[in-house]
Amino acid sequence: MPFFSARNGKHAGFAPVLLILALFESGCQKAGPTTYEVSGMVTWNGSPITDGQITFEAADGSPVADSGAIVAGKYRFLAKPGKKRVLIIATRETGKIDPVMQASTRESYIPEKYNTQTTLFVQVGPESTNQWDFPLTGK
Repeated sequence: MPFFSARNGKHAGFAPVLLILALFESGCQKAGPTTYEVSGMVTWNGSPITDGQITFEAADGSPVADSGAIVAGKYRFLAKPGKKRVLIIATRETGKIDPVMQASTRESYIPEKYNTQTTLFVQVGPESTNQWDFPLTGK
């Protein structure tokens, strides 16, 4: 069937082409669960965390988590909706050299109450700004 018929001047073959394009386009839509951009600042005793990781785990214990890097105190990533436990991890150089690795050693300095034993929770979703700052404190 030709796309253009000289006899009637109509585009007779466009319907099948449009159908194929519509099917192709519907297959290119974003798959998977709905996510929301989350962002904010993370500080330690008033100073931005230079380099770290922030994770939003489902508060109901399901195994899927969302996380992102903390760079110069800021984080931004996509997270699935729901109540989340917030875990924050950061390390810093100790100033000591590991004799085996011949490299500067690092230590984790964020207390457990902000990671493995977190007391931080947020609610991700359409009814929220999805923006949280975490002013962490400790020794």
